Amino acid sequence: MTEDVFTPVVGLYKDSTVTVCMTYPPEEFGGTLDRIADGTIDAAALVTGQVGLGGVSAALDTLRQPDDHVKVLVRPGLPGAGPHPVP
Repeated sequence: MTEDVFTPVVGLYKDSTVTVCMTYPPEEFGGTLDRIADGTIDAAALVTGQVGLGGVSAALDTLRQPDDHVKVLVRPGLPGAGPHPVP
């Protein structure tokens, strides 16, 4: 991940508004689940790998490299310690 650079004076000259947040409001979760349920969002496309319980540590290491995986699903029945491809 790269460092974000923000120069406030540029926003002042352009009369820009910047809004950032660290969390999502609770009401957004319900709407997202509705869109997953009705097929608007393909949640399966977000899962780029899967691991068993023995692979959780390796999965966390893999997720620190943003080019390797987006989301890794933990499936307790899977063997081994590394990420498996999604079928």
